[in-house]
Formats: sequence, C-alpha cells, structure tokens
Amino acid sequence: MENEKVGLIAAAGMAERLSTIGNNTIKEMIEYKDNPIICNCIDSLVKAQVASIIIVVRLGKEILIKFIKKRYPNTKIKFVYQSGKIGNLIDAIKVAYNEIKHKEVFFRLGDTYITPNPFVSPTGDTSALTLYCFTCKYDSFSNYGVIDLDKNILIDKPKEYVSNTCWGALTWKPEFTEILKFEEDLTEAINKLKFNYTVNINSFVDIGNELTKAYLSQVK
Repeated sequence: MENEKVGLIAAAGMAERLSTIGNNTIKEMIEYKDNPIICNCIDSLVKAQVASIIIVVRLGKEILIKFIKKRYPNTKIKFVYQSGKIGNLIDAIKVAYNEIKHKEVFFRLGDTYITPNPFVSPTGDTSALTLYCFTCKYDSFSNYGVIDLDKNILIDKPKEYVSNTCWGALTWKPEFTEILKFEEDLTEAINKLKFNYTVNINSFVDIGNELTKAYLSQVK
C-alpha cells in the first residue's frame, strides 16, 4: 500500500539577508514572474497531487497566511508555527512531525522558484530519500547544499569548490521522517541515509540570494 503524499513548505525564515539591505518584505511574498514566490511552491505540490500541504511559519507572517488562504481556498493547507531560534531547516521539519509522520513528504523551501516542476516527471526512483537538483553557477556553490559526486555525500555551503550540483527540493518516505526526529542537522541526517539524486531543475531562484546580489551590484 502506497503512503499518503503530503507537501511540506518551510516558510518561517527571518529574511536576515534582506533586512541588512533595507528590504523588510516577507520573503515568500516577494513577487517573481508576476506572482508571490511561494505560489511556485504551492502550485508544484498541487500538481504533484499531494493530499495536503503543511506550511511552517512563525509569528509575524499573518499577511502570508491570509494571502494563501484567499489564493487557495479549495486546497487543503495547514499552517504550523515554529518558535525559538529559526534558521535550521531540520527544526522546521520537526514542528510538522505530527502532520507528516507515516507519509511520503514532498519538501520545498518557501522562498524559492523552480522550473520545471521537479515532482511531476517520473524518475522510477524508489529510494527512501531523493534530492532534486540543479546546476549552479561556479561562483554560487557556497550558497547551497552541494553534492560531492565522488563520495556521494551532501556538503552544506562548502567554502571550497566540490561540485556545482546543488539540491533544490526533496522527497522522502516515512523512515526518513523518523530519522530526523533524533538529528540536529538536515545535511548530517541526509548523509546517514543512502540517498538518490536527479538533476531535473533547469532554473532555481533563491529570492534572498538574488535580491542581495542585485543590491550589492548596484552599490559597488
């Protein structure tokens, strides 16, 4: 029997990079390609035919919640709140544990734009964990989780060049959710499980990175 599929979006970030350049907009509400960027995340999960979507937020993002409820009135979406120190992705996943346990999880970062939809092209993969990847520019590898292709391990924001194959989205089966319960770092947890990866993302935009780079290029 197949596991129920659910979408999970991490959208609790504090947008610290944008705050430093005077942009206090909620990251997920920043428009990209004529829509708030989080729409790309939600739309990709809807098209993947997940049964429901869980979005991890924090206090202060009520505008985001109101927008999503109005934009997607017929989509089963639940919001869970992350408190305390925010910034570690594994903590965002843990607060959603009760909603994702025993289910297959399709995971997106709420401030990213991805094309094509990585979840709708069958790969024939049966791994417990799959990383959907893109090829980043050579000078951008230190911003992402990068796969060491020789060792088949993931390195988060490497200081030196390892490869330019970076993950942009994830799917995993229930056994990985149970592993995450006892881990403190997502990258370390990934490396404890044999994962598969596929490079099926042509365009990946992290809105925080893009706006910060654009600002810095203007002030030089």
